[in-house]
Amino acid sequence: TYFNDNILTLIRTLVTGGATPELEALLAEENALRGGYSTPQTLANRDRCRVAQLALYDGPFADLGDGGCYGDLFCKALKTYNMLCFGIYRLRDAHLSAPSPCMKRYVITNPPYEFELVPTDLIFCLMQFDHNAGQSRASLSHSSHSSHSSSKKSSSVHSIPATNRQNRSSKAREARDKQKKELLQGTMGSCSTSH
Repeated sequence: TYFNDNILTLIRTLVTGGATPELEALLAEENALRGGYSTPQTLANRDRCRVAQLALYDGPFADLGDGGCYGDLFCKALKTYNMLCFGIYRLRDAHLSAPSPCMKRYVITNPPYEFELVPTDLIFCLMQFDHNAGQSRASLSHSSHSSHSSSKKSSSVHSIPATNRQNRSSKAREARDKQKKELLQGTMGSCSTSH
């Protein structure tokens, strides 16, 4: 953001779907948000891309994690999984073979194509809301989740197991259908009483 002050607006628009004039006015006046009723329209607005971190030590990108190029990772993620990579979260001492390496990390944004990857790298990316949109989405989340549950290091890596995603999406769909039904019943009731 140092060289391009519009990048935060771009990322906010990609992640949140953009801010409405009403939201901007509310934030400017009261500087607070309060919960409200969920409608089918507001629930549909939540179906947007999300920011995630992908590990390179296992899963579908493990082959690129040990000496692969960032450009190859970028292309594979985009073509195969419909994900847009935009940065690397790297351990400070990743290239040193110290007996007790530092666990602090730093961010590398928009690395060049030839930038070498290491297995401990975490990749920042934008993932589609529709988890089944990518050709191999199930294999991505399954392989990532299986090692995440057994590894303490992966606690900062975000992955949703396929079964939880399906349960969550069906529950959300049921809630939307219920709200639509209640909305229609309320509309039909008010129409019949007004005639």
